[in-house]
Order: sequence, then structure tokens, then C-alpha cells
Amino acid sequence: RGRVRSFVFAPDGRRFAAVHDDAVTQVHDLDAPSASRLLRYERPVFCAAWSPDGRVLVTGSHDGLHAWDATTCAELAPIERGGAVCAARFEDDGPGLLLAGWRGDGKKHSTAVWRRALDAGEPSWCWRVDPLSVGHTLDWASIAARGEDRVVVLDCRGGTHTLDARTGALRAETPPLS
Repeated sequence: RGRVRSFVFAPDGRRFAAVHDDAVTQVHDLDAPSASRLLRYERPVFCAAWSPDGRVLVTGSHDGLHAWDATTCAELAPIERGGAVCAARFEDDGPGLLLAGWRGDGKKHSTAVWRRALDAGEPSWCWRVDPLSVGHTLDWASIAARGEDRVVVLDCRGGTHTLDARTGALRAETPPLS
């Protein structure tokens, strides 16, 4: 088994998902350790997030976002295609997902953060970063939300980007620590 990139507990505190760098996610049940399940991919997996009710697990990978039935581990549907999802988080109070990664239109990819519903076709907003304006392409390390008003994204270089959760507008940026 490859090294663990991240892990996240389900809301029930009984199950957790461990994302490995060898294109595998393991779903563990602390009450039944021998019942662990494997979710396999063709490309690397970066992150996982549980829905607030614990019924759905989403995983972000190099080929997009996938939704899984958290009980059976059957894939419900590929949700997002055309880019990579590096960080994912469900909103605390609803079905909304906050995602960070690379979005593409088939010809060009850009670093982005976006909000979408699990069952909707298009994001409700998308904040794109022009690599020329920051001097490099950002790789996302983590995404968090504070209440209904802010989304904070940490890039791999240690910089933060605070966005308005309703509109996706940039509120503030903090450069990486030197």
C-alpha cells in the first residue's frame, strides 16, 4: 500500500477514509476492522470528504470528482470531469461542495476554487487564478469554510486565499511564509 496522503472521519466517528498515493482509497470501520473496503482508480487520488449525513463519500482525483455510496462503496456517479480535484469539503449545512483543483475547457486548464451541489450540473461560482498573475500554477493543499460567509484555501506554498462563500469573490490573500 502506498503512503497515506490524507484521511477523514465520517460524521458518525465510526468510519474513516484513507487516501493513498497509489490510486486507492480505503474505507475503514472501527467497529469492524476486517470489513475495510478499497476504492480503486486509474489515476492518483488527492482527497476525500463525507457528506454531513454520512451517506455519501466523495473523492477527488486526477480525473475529477467521484461520489460513492458510503455503505456499499458502490460508485454513484462521476460528478466532475475535465480537471483534477485536489481538495474537497462539504458545506456544514447542506449539499454544497467546495472544491479546489484544476478546471479545463478541453483546451486550457486553470487553477480554480469552485462551489457546486452534489446533484447539479454546473458550479454556482468559480474563482480562477491566472498563473501569469501569481508567477506559477497553484497546487491546493486544503480547503475550509467558516460559517456561511467565508471559504479559505491553503495553497501548497503556504499562501492563503479567502473567498466570499456566496459569490466566490476574492476577499483577501496572504503570501506564503518565508
